[in-house]
Amino acid sequence: MSESETMSFTEWTLLLLLSVLWGGSFFFSKVAVTALPPLTIVFARFSAAAVLVYGYARVRSIGIQTDIRSCAS
Repeated sequence: MSESETMSFTEWTLLLLLSVLWGGSFFFSKVAVTALPPLTIVFARFSAAAVLVYGYARVRSIGIQTDIRSCAS
């Protein structure tokens, strides 16, 4: 393996972070399904995603359509 093919510390850290986030989501999904009804889990995930997307749009100054007539075409 040449020097350019080895992973840097930052790449290893990002890979570890990705594996923890990915694996953790499966673990917490299994725990949540045994403790809560599925509709509650769907609502919570959808709400969290909506808040994150709204926050991202506000930070990036992306306009959000509020008029239903402008969305229908």
